[in-house]
Amino acid sequence: MSKKLHDICRFCQWFIPALATFYGVLDKAFGWGFMPIVATIVSGLVTFLGVIVEHDSSVYFDDKTIVPNEMEVEG
Repeated sequence: MSKKLHDICRFCQWFIPALATFYGVLDKAFGWGFMPIVATIVSGLVTFLGVIVEHDSSVYFDDKTIVPNEMEVEG
């Protein structure tokens, strides 16, 4: 997965639940009655994105050595 696609998936992981929450408010206000369906779809989609992003991250970082940043201290 490209870095751009990875970043888009990570963005969607927090944007989609926020959008679903907003829909839930509108659903309650206007009495549409589709919230159980929307909640199920959003839950499945966000779970799927989480698995894909986690797998991609583990593959990417598996062969990398992570070196912590050293802070410069003025003397």
